[in-house]
This record gives sequence, structure tokens and C-alpha cells, in this order.
Amino acid sequence: MGFNFLLIFFMACAHHGAYLVKAQPKNGLAYVNNEFKRVQDKEDNTELGPNVYPDLVCDTYPTLHENPQKRPILYYDYIKMPMYVNENYKRIGPGTFETEGMFTKSYRSADYIYWGYKLTYITQSLSGFPVSETDALRDREVVSYLHKSKFSNGYKWNFTDPQEKMDEEIKKTTILNDPDVEEYIVFAANSVGLYQHFLMDHLGYIAFLRKTIGPKTKIILPDGSSMVASNLLKTLDPDFVQRKVVFLQCNASHNCNHRVIVDHPTATLKVLTPVSTARNIVILQAARDWIREVRPLNPYIQKKIIYYTHHNLKDGIVTAENSYKRAMDIDLELDIIRTIRRQMERFNRIEELVIFDGSFSFDEQLDLFRSATMIIGAHGGGLANILFSSLDSKSCAERTKVLEFKTNHLCPDLQWGSRTQTFYNFYTKAAWIDYHHIHFIPPSDGKTAYIDLEELNGALYRLMSQGTKDSFLRTTD
Repeated sequence: MGFNFLLIFFMACAHHGAYLVKAQPKNGLAYVNNEFKRVQDKEDNTELGPNVYPDLVCDTYPTLHENPQKRPILYYDYIKMPMYVNENYKRIGPGTFETEGMFTKSYRSADYIYWGYKLTYITQSLSGFPVSETDALRDREVVSYLHKSKFSNGYKWNFTDPQEKMDEEIKKTTILNDPDVEEYIVFAANSVGLYQHFLMDHLGYIAFLRKTIGPKTKIILPDGSSMVASNLLKTLDPDFVQRKVVFLQCNASHNCNHRVIVDHPTATLKVLTPVSTARNIVILQAARDWIREVRPLNPYIQKKIIYYTHHNLKDGIVTAENSYKRAMDIDLELDIIRTIRRQMERFNRIEELVIFDGSFSFDEQLDLFRSATMIIGAHGGGLANILFSSLDSKSCAERTKVLEFKTNHLCPDLQWGSRTQTFYNFYTKAAWIDYHHIHFIPPSDGKTAYIDLEELNGALYRLMSQGTKDSFLRTTD
């Protein structure tokens, strides 16, 4: 098997630019990183800042920690994932954000209905008198078309004639008649009410609007029954929310049926219809800039290493009671935590180990992930919080390290075995992160997941030793 593996692997390396990284300990692990790298002292020490894209100066390819003798086919499969992400990145990286055509026309005496989000469709109705300098006497207009942004994961903004919804009941009506407001902008995105999607698909565009709207403009945002949007934004920037935001409360995100009537003769309303996806790096950077602006760094906060569990914590101890999907086998997870502690002790790491189960308040999650030097755990919504990591990094080497456990085709019942189910993909390379992976292994399924402890131990050795006297630079074979 050894010869066949080497032949397959080096053919893959030659074709895709992958390479092996020399590393310790000599435990049979190899570290695959998928580009002809530029990892040198000068790059690791490149100064970062709010106006410097890590994408342009740092190594942004992920590293796989894998035992090639056990599952050689996963090497070649893994190479395809960053290839896909980086091909997509060419379309949504720096310099690709588009603003032309990102709004509907503006309407006076506007009547707007947010029907809800379901099966990738964001359904709305909009009518009113178009604002036109040349024809102020135009008839009332009903907007009816389907909009799809570029590279938007299939999300569509569906404007439908309300007459086609006559069988659906309007559940709530909001009248807007503030004389000090000249313009309202609606931003309705996908997956309203889900915390991770609010961070990935909502927060960046809200940050963009915050910086670009006029002094007499307000933003209208749908919010789910869990009130994720209002709770998060009021915590992050309460002054902005008070001055600039109108929330449309929904009891059910797929069946909201919330109507808005603009009852002021000069006020207008228009709807944001994104041309560029919310995963565009410019939009993600806008969210990070906003957080950095309104939440100054606390220099005295202790640095953390986070382990993300899909189980629940009870009195600070991981328990299998009421576990979430894709939870690690409970006995294995306890071994994982012990392994992390041992490696921290081995390398005299001074950080505090925090077991994170997703139950923290938004304030706590923001502070926790901002203070993290390393984040370890299975793929899941809680890792969306890496948006808050590395906000204060001064160099590429100081970026937060993330070791994510991800699925693969050997575990088809775990997130379809899709190689792209990783926040490296969801956050468009997550260039502010030093990204690492290990694979789930059989018999992982949609309920219980497994990893190889040897691979975890080798990965932790490599990650924990960096910054100590035993550290080593990555070099190509």
C-alpha cells in the first residue's frame, strides 16, 4: 500500500501544488498544505492592520493533519477543497465587490410586506409611487421579479404581487411616519433567526449600510422569534440601533407576513438586493471593522484556547445529556479534552482552556473568540464566531489558529460527506485565521462523530509548539 499511496499522493501534489511539511513528532503524520507556499520569516512578521487584507500578505491555505497510511485517498480529496474555495475566491475577493444595481427603485407611499424565508427564497412584496425627477405623476407600481446575487449560495430575492398572496393573512402591520426620516432601506437576508447565519449573511451588509447611509435614513430588518438580530445588534452597538434600525418581528421565519406602510408624503423606501454575496471579503471585513471600532481591545483580558463541544456543559463538565447534532462520542470527547490539557502542559501554554458549548451570551462569545489564540472542535454553528478572532493580530504569525474537524466522503451520513462543509469555505478562506483540519472518521454519522486521536495529538503538537523553544518553520520537501 505504501508505494501505491506515494504514487497517488505525489501525482496529486504535482498536479495541484500540494506539498508535505516537515514536522515533529515522527509519528507517521504528514501535513498537507495546498499551494506553492511563501511561508518565510518576513511573511510571518508582515505587519497587519485595519486597512491591510491578510489575504494579500499571509499564507491563507489550510493545513490538513492526516496519517497517510490509514486513509490515503483523503489526501487527494482534501486537495480539491481549497482549490474550489480559491477558485471561488477569485470572484469574491478584494476588488470584486459590486454596488451598482444593489437596490430596487425608491418608492413614496410605499407598501412593503416581508412574507418570509424558505428553501433559499426570500419572498417580499413592494409597491408605491416611483421617485422620478421627470415623471412625478406616474401610476402606483407593483414590483414583481426574481433577483439572484452573484455567487450567493443559491439565495434568491423574490418580489411577488401581493394579489398572488390573497390567501395568506397579514399577521402584523407597522406604520412608519417619523417626520425626521427621509428614506427607509429594507435588508432581508436568508435564514432569519439563526445565529450563525446572522454573522455570515447579515452582519456584514448591515455594517456596510451603517457606513454608507445618510443621516436621515433608517434600516428595516426582519427578526425571528429568537430575536437574534435585535439582541445581537443592541449589544454590539446600542446607539446605532436606537437611531437607525426598525425591526420587523416574525413568529415564524418562513411565514412572517409582516407589512410596512410608509405614511409620510416625502419619505421613500427601497429594498437592498445584493449583487455581491454577503460572503464577499469586503463585506466580511466591514463587519470586523465595525466590531473593532465599537468594541475596543481590552489589553488585560486573558488569552484563551477554546474547545468547542456539541454536548452540553453541566457544572463545567461535558455531559451527553441533550446533545446536539454531530456531537463527538462522549468517551472520545473526554479523551480529546485530556489530550489538549496534556499538550498545553507539555509546552507550558499560559492560556486558559475554555470548553464552549454555544450557550454563552453574545457579549461572552464575542469576548471569548476575540481573546482566542487557538480554537479546536467539530464543524458547527459555534465556529461562526471565528469572525471575531484575530481582530487585534499585528502579524500573520499572530493570527488565531483554528483546528476544525471536518467531514469527508468516508462519512456520507455526516453532512453529506461534503468536502466544502467548513468555515474555511463559508468565510471565503477566512484569511484572518491560520486554518487547520483533521478529518472525521468512520463510523461517524449525523448524530455521533469520531476522529483519530493520533492525528489530533500530532496536530496539537505542531500547533502548541509554535512560539516555544521547540518551534519550527514549515518547509517544503
